[in-house]
Amino acid sequence: MKYPHSIPLWHTNGELLPGGGPTRVVLSSIDTSWNDVVAEQHEFPSIELADVVFKQHVIVINSSHSITGEFKKEGRFQHCFKARGAISLFPSDQPFFQRLAAPRIRRSNMLTSLAGAASQAFCSTSESPERGKDGLA
Repeated sequence: MKYPHSIPLWHTNGELLPGGGPTRVVLSSIDTSWNDVVAEQHEFPSIELADVVFKQHVIVINSSHSITGEFKKEGRFQHCFKARGAISLFPSDQPFFQRLAAPRIRRSNMLTSLAGAASQAFCSTSESPERGKDGLA
């Protein structure tokens, strides 16, 4: 079954990436009655994302084999290694660059990830001095 992207990527200029993103959604919770929360499984052979943002807070878990990549921090590229089970956090409306590639020695070069997203309303459950404007501590 083909699922739409319920956790789409946006260019920093406000335009939606074609198709919602460069990955293929394999499973999605979009048809459930979960309010303000979405879970999806994505597949992709390799990926390069430049100056993109999520409009929701997103947590991504690497569910495939280990991968290597780069990300941009403070204008400089940093190398990274993501083992199976590695968790990446993407706050809403925070631009990022990321390049990931599957090792060529594997039979399947397909990468898979589990992504979960929550709306800002879901995260803003209380207003306290310890929480930021977006509701996160």
